[in-house]
Amino acid sequence: MQQLAERLQAFDADVISADEIADWPTGKLDELVEIGVLEEIEHAKGVVCRECEENCFIEPNIRTNSNTGETTGVFVCTRNPDIGRIEVDLNRLRQWRINSEKLEALGYSKKKTKKRKRKVSSDLTPKETEVWRLIHIRGKTPQQAAIEMQCSTQNISKLLKKAEDKVKAKGSRSLNLNKAQRLPEDRRGQTNISDGDI
Repeated sequence: MQQLAERLQAFDADVISADEIADWPTGKLDELVEIGVLEEIEHAKGVVCRECEENCFIEPNIRTNSNTGETTGVFVCTRNPDIGRIEVDLNRLRQWRINSEKLEALGYSKKKTKKRKRKVSSDLTPKETEVWRLIHIRGKTPQQAAIEMQCSTQNISKLLKKAEDKVKAKGSRSLNLNKAQRLPEDRRGQTNISDGDI
């Protein structure tokens, strides 16, 4: 629950997907729902496809078998002809919202401190750098970047806008692509971009 409380400090990170809880201990989801920390909300429109390394965000069509009455999600991949028709477990569309009031009542929510006005830095933060690299260099979609960085697509959009605004403010058209492409995968989020790179 402490991790859920810390997650609430991030922008628009109060929704948890079924894929995120897949590795949770057995019974943990039911426990958190029962005490009101998590509340199930309407299903997501899509999921990240696991059929290949592209990890595309797909929106399955809902189909009901007239003979069995079973409902499934169906998606036809047009990018990879070897994959073709994909069946999506509809349970993967389930999602839950963190109840911040319940967490606070249980003593887990952090108190928000009054924000002090400070000068906004024109340098990209490590997260903004990583989002820029994933979207503009590796060609990832916001949904794919969200999976890699373990945050919501809304948070990715916010980080990307900040990065683009900072780059634009410095009068640059792009980052040093050659240097960015050489970044080792195990150092994501730790790279600083200096004035000389912009």
